[in-house]
Amino acid sequence: MHYSEDDEIISIFLEETKDHLIILEDGILKLENQSVDANSNLIESLFRAAHSIKAAANLLKMKNIEAISHELENILDIGRQGSWVVDSNTVNGFLKGIDMIKEMLEFRQYSDEINAEALIQLLRSLIK
Repeated sequence: MHYSEDDEIISIFLEETKDHLIILEDGILKLENQSVDANSNLIESLFRAAHSIKAAANLLKMKNIEAISHELENILDIGRQGSWVVDSNTVNGFLKGIDMIKEMLEFRQYSDEINAEALIQLLRSLIK
């Protein structure tokens, strides 16, 4: 099934993804310059939000949204291991990922035509 085939599924995806993006945005801002260990429940919540976006985008064949949310999930997985430095570069990169997903939701019929490779590489660089 291609995502344009079922408006009800798309509507649910959009609503849930917007909710997950709010969780991600609010959460990453709370984590900036804080101890990761003290916020493990928050990191777990953020990880679940990114994972949910990734899984739904995969089902709907929205490859760019899936790829970006996968990289956000990878960053959060580092945080779950307790070896994450949440500095301003990390926060800015993370927020760029969230903003790109928002843009892709707004123009979802063209989301896979948007070149997201530079952003994906930026997000990958945050975990090296």
